[in-house]
Amino acid sequence: MSQEQGPTLSPAQIEQITNAFATRGVNPVCPTCGKRGFEIASYGLEAGYEMPPTTPRLGGDSFPTVVTICRNCGYVRSHNLAAPGIHPSQQ
Repeated sequence: MSQEQGPTLSPAQIEQITNAFATRGVNPVCPTCGKRGFEIASYGLEAGYEMPPTTPRLGGDSFPTVVTICRNCGYVRSHNLAAPGIHPSQQ
């Protein structure tokens, strides 16, 4: 079984995302293990989540997200990139 990975983020895009998280106060402490330090998965960019048909459309049918992973326990979380104004497909 092959698994497809999303687009790979460039170092410049990772820096832009990191800066956006810092500016907006994204907490680097893991809610699961309490350790500090998340890494942005350079391969983890999602093309977007499809919105259910009954969901009001405020800007399209999907939104770009990036995955962050706790360096200690591996906890995974995702962030909407449109909220801080990052649009990877335009870079």
